[in-house]
Amino acid sequence: MSRIVDNDDWGISVELFQLLQNRFGQLQIDWFASEHNAKLPRFYSRFWNPSSTGIDAFTESWHHDFGLFVPPISMVYRVIRKMEVDKARGVLVLPYWNSAVFWPLICPNGNFIVNIIDWIDLPTSRTYYVKCKSGKGIFGNVDLKFRMLAMFIDFKGRQC
Repeated sequence: MSRIVDNDDWGISVELFQLLQNRFGQLQIDWFASEHNAKLPRFYSRFWNPSSTGIDAFTESWHHDFGLFVPPISMVYRVIRKMEVDKARGVLVLPYWNSAVFWPLICPNGNFIVNIIDWIDLPTSRTYYVKCKSGKGIFGNVDLKFRMLAMFIDFKGRQC
């Protein structure tokens, strides 16, 4: 396990986290974090971390907590589907990539689904993102050349 390097464990800065909480409300759990980028005391990690609540967030129910979702980009599709199945509420941070495989799940006909209660454009400066522990990847290393969004998604109270 000590040789596993997660090259996709980017995160958001403390300042960006505070912005999200001020806009959307008090978050309770960080579903995709690691020791070096967790923003809440309760967090799930992709791999074992000494202070994590658990590993593999996909094995838990997301129904009861107002969650922060900053997943690896390759998992965004799966995260949106699980949020829908679990009737979850939370803030999802993702790139504005209308050609991505996940985009039709949130914007099927040119408009966001009714479950997206609110959203904001996020800053693209590298200072607002935490690098992967390995130092690889674009987040936290360079200013982003694409838009980033934070979406308050509620599958608990609203049906598609």
